[in-house]
Amino acid sequence: MAASKLGGFRYLLLLDTDGSALAIACLCFIKTPLDIFKPNSFIKWVRSFYPNFLMLTVLECGLPATSGCGFAIKPGADRWEVLKKIDDAITRESSILVLRDFLKKDEDLERLGYEQIPNLEETEIHIRWNSFDKYLASLRSGYRQSITKDLKKLQGVRIEHTNNFLNYTEQMLSLWKQTNCKAFEYDREMLNEEYFKGLENIALATLFWLDDKLVAFFISLSDASTLYPLWVGIDYEVNNKIPLVFGAYYETVKLAISLKKTKLVLGETTYEPKVRIGAQIVPLYMYLKIPKWKMLTKVLAFIARCATPCHLHMQRFVFKNN
Repeated sequence: MAASKLGGFRYLLLLDTDGSALAIACLCFIKTPLDIFKPNSFIKWVRSFYPNFLMLTVLECGLPATSGCGFAIKPGADRWEVLKKIDDAITRESSILVLRDFLKKDEDLERLGYEQIPNLEETEIHIRWNSFDKYLASLRSGYRQSITKDLKKLQGVRIEHTNNFLNYTEQMLSLWKQTNCKAFEYDREMLNEEYFKGLENIALATLFWLDDKLVAFFISLSDASTLYPLWVGIDYEVNNKIPLVFGAYYETVKLAISLKKTKLVLGETTYEPKVRIGAQIVPLYMYLKIPKWKMLTKVLAFIARCATPCHLHMQRFVFKNN
């Protein structure tokens, strides 16, 4: 990320008394429209004349891809004392602060004057099968038949898993841009080719080939128990004939099972295909603070709670034991 100079992201590094890293935070100044989750045609028209209309310049503590909150603290350190130092450092940088991507309430941040606001929800599947066939067998018949039908259409597509994808980064960026253009709910960081190059050997790429043409991909990171497919690119002209989008999601399940992971995290947005394969929709939160204006923090938090759409109603019960 540092090599790609992506969107002005930079790091805040706190050092312990012995010179070792005490905490690290990923920061970025970003212009955020107040209507980010509920775009309004009138506001878009006004912005054609006044580009900064209802735009806030926010210092975000978060990652380009949602895979946890934007800061990490040394194990065993006094979390409260470290958070106070992080807050003091970023408060001097900006008048509006947003800390992204929390799965639960953070009382320490609330003590520091932050207000919890909703983010778009996370999606995840708890992996409890030792083969893809057993996953399919656990589905209700309608969902299983839909997947089986799609898999037959995908039989001409060759799938490759590799850590060495440097030769394909230009094609991957082009496919990612096609997908990003369709991200009407959430369109933020614009990736570049250097970003994809930097992922080689630390991430796993899953490539979808139709003859000799790369038509889709996703790139995953993982830890001991969880697989995170974080970047997806699709050739939508081919997708009109072959269900590449759904094929990519099916392959994430296959990959998580083959790697013996216990959880598959599929991220935010594009909820429909994710819930169709059994993903649970999980609330995700952010923390907002305007250091000099406590009341304005509460007002903006109220607006954010009203403006952020909730997708929990899209949850489907696709497994027999639901």
